[in-house]
Amino acid sequence: MKELLFWKRSKQEPEEKTLEDEVRSACREWQLAEQIFREVQPEFIDSAILHWKSMEERYRVLLRRILTERQSNEG
Repeated sequence: MKELLFWKRSKQEPEEKTLEDEVRSACREWQLAEQIFREVQPEFIDSAILHWKSMEERYRVLLRRILTERQSNEG
């Protein structure tokens, strides 16, 4: 019983993702999509291009959001 109570107390709450975390994650996903594009078989190239473009757009949107957020915090 003591072990169960200790486990409940020691269980950490999941941390909320910050915008910076989302940007880093989007960057990694974009880089991975680029790598997949370079290594994909010719019959899957169209799909790889669409995925790469999608990840690139997500990354750009998040970069714009973080830039806007930082500018609003400064001014």
